[in-house]
Amino acid sequence: PLPSPPPEPVDDPDALAAALDALDPSSPLGFDVEWGSDGRASLLQLATPARVVLLDIAALAATSRGTRALADAVAPLFADRTLVGFAVARDLAALRDSGDWFPRHPPNLL
Repeated sequence: PLPSPPPEPVDDPDALAAALDALDPSSPLGFDVEWGSDGRASLLQLATPARVVLLDIAALAATSRGTRALADAVAPLFADRTLVGFAVARDLAALRDSGDWFPRHPPNLL
């Protein structure tokens, strides 16, 4: 079932860690990326069986504070979790092209 009400995209660096803390760390992490015409990620969708989090990557990566928050909070999710996605090569490239905050090594994918 879809969450009700639908989640609002997180665009505030101060809210980022709390939003991601709500994701069950023992569950695989589903992800999908929407990107703009420049090839950079604009929206990152993260999901566990119990929670969905939407991240406004374009807004967060637009400031140094947001970029630091992404590096501190989002990058470890991709380094330390099993990820689930479909045709993810383009999504990972869009995240890598969005700034130095995203890890360069390949994540564990299902």
